[in-house]
Amino acid sequence: MAKYRKKIVLVDAWVWDESHKTLQAIGCEMVSWSGHEDRPDECTNLRICTPIGTGSVYPGHYIVKNDDGGFYSYSPERFAEIFEEI
Repeated sequence: MAKYRKKIVLVDAWVWDESHKTLQAIGCEMVSWSGHEDRPDECTNLRICTPIGTGSVYPGHYIVKNDDGGFYSYSPERFAEIFEEI
């Protein structure tokens, strides 16, 4: 049996704050979203295009742009398991 380590990959990541401005800054294609009637600049229940299909993004989750240019969503717990800040 051999041991393997994940290759080191640098990624860009943003914490989803429910803001349209954040989504535009990221450049991520959204599939659908719903918003608050009294806060039109915010969107919740966000769904984004990922290389493996449609992914849900919840407030506080990370949106990661991988080295392949694809976007992925990670819970804070899963993000902390995989990534470390440099």
